[in-house]
Amino acid sequence: MKDEELLRLALSSFARLTGVAIRVVYDKDRAALELADSPLTLDYQISQQVEEVLKSEGVGMGNPARRPFARSVWILPYVSGPQAQQLRSAGVEFLDSVGNAYIVRPEHRFLIIIQGQDKPGKPYYSGRSLTGSISFAWSTQAKPALVATPKPIVEGSAAIYLLYALLTDPDLLRAPYRTQAARAAVAQGAITRIFTDWQRQGLLQVAGTTRKPSRHWRLGRPALIRRWADAFGDYLQPKLVLGRYRLPAATSWNQLALPAAGVWWGGEVAAHYLLDGYLLPEQYSLYSQLPRAALIRHLRLVPDPLGPLQIYQALEPDSLLLRRPRPFCVHPLLAYADLLSSRDARNQEVAQLLHQHYLNDDWS
Repeated sequence: MKDEELLRLALSSFARLTGVAIRVVYDKDRAALELADSPLTLDYQISQQVEEVLKSEGVGMGNPARRPFARSVWILPYVSGPQAQQLRSAGVEFLDSVGNAYIVRPEHRFLIIIQGQDKPGKPYYSGRSLTGSISFAWSTQAKPALVATPKPIVEGSAAIYLLYALLTDPDLLRAPYRTQAARAAVAQGAITRIFTDWQRQGLLQVAGTTRKPSRHWRLGRPALIRRWADAFGDYLQPKLVLGRYRLPAATSWNQLALPAAGVWWGGEVAAHYLLDGYLLPEQYSLYSQLPRAALIRHLRLVPDPLGPLQIYQALEPDSLLLRRPRPFCVHPLLAYADLLSSRDARNQEVAQLLHQHYLNDDWS
């Protein structure tokens, strides 16, 4: 994975775990930030090897002096517990791809320590080093800074579930709140709050009367779909993970006999079927409404943190009444989000094909 992709993954993991918005700052913006009541802005460096960072920072070489908190934050693929302890002891700040972090700036009264996040399944490779600056949307006055990254338009699980329902059934936008709540399986009170927030952000336009409201999207469908997919991959999908497994010996993915109901292929396998075999799956995902233990027994799966099959709790409630092009696959919108969240270059291309074939309709 390229350094740019590692940086994006580290920043999104940090934002998901802390709620602190963080973005890359380009050189042309740096001076303006430093003159304003700005958030914390730090330089960063990327390395693919924690061992090289430990060596370059003199950690474990008998040098007891702590590094001053005024240098770069290291962006790393994965920092284990013992490595994190070594880096913290030497005052070396870092973010890794799964969200483990150590950032401390006493002059800003800013301290972040995140540990215990699981190791990613795939290594990262790069032959060069990327440097730059990152900016945290945080200030000593505990108010959003002027350059803060806007909160996602689908912030919160309820908003992600609701927007998924509205994107897969455009007519639902004009339905009463009680119908939307029942179909999306969210609280009716949450819909009022979410719509108010979307209006404030300029995403949704509401006219008419309380009894007969007229609602229209102010954002184009492709942009809205991409915003939803990014929010799903960053904030909700990690909460749906039920486990990773390997297949029974001498068994390929297309030999698995799925239960008759309650289980759907997602990601690469769904794209394979939806695009008539265009993609040959390498990683597999299932979304399930069934108890995990029952599904594992049925498919004879073996727990394996590096296995090719990831199982998720089903996203769609039965009340959504989805019309799936392939009944044993998730809706194309969810398959599209799965492919994007993998951050694999091949899957990014296939995601665009899914969008063209299934998600490109005009608003109803």
